[in-house]
Amino acid sequence: MPLACARPLLATEHTEFDAGAERIALDLARARGVSLAVVVPIVSNSELEAIAPGLVARRVRRGEEPWREIVAEAKARDADLIVIRRRGKVSFLANLLVGGMVGKVGTSAPCDVLMVPRAASLWRTRVLAGVDGTRAGAAVARAAAQ
Repeated sequence: MPLACARPLLATEHTEFDAGAERIALDLARARGVSLAVVVPIVSNSELEAIAPGLVARRVRRGEEPWREIVAEAKARDADLIVIRRRGKVSFLANLLVGGMVGKVGTSAPCDVLMVPRAASLWRTRVLAGVDGTRAGAAVARAAAQ
């Protein structure tokens, strides 16, 4: 089973931590010849909504937790792949873990999720996939082999 990428969704806050995910998502969409949908979770700004309601009304999802809105957008668009950063905060512990928001997207998404470190670029010759003995691990290994 090849990596799904007919309806990719990039989830980005457009920070330095998102640079790799943005690069990979754009390159994948370009290589596959497909459109790339983007969701940008932001904290609501009531002043902006009052001054420019047309801008806000174009495509806004409201919710308490950004990860839920990312997952809801993926469902609404029938996305087959979410591309998202691996983590956002810089600390010793953060370097060892997947970020909290990203982890929740990864465990709740209705499709595959590609978690990308900020320095990443599209693979050319090799892919490294971390797998375990579960069925999900086998599916990851098959996708990486493709």
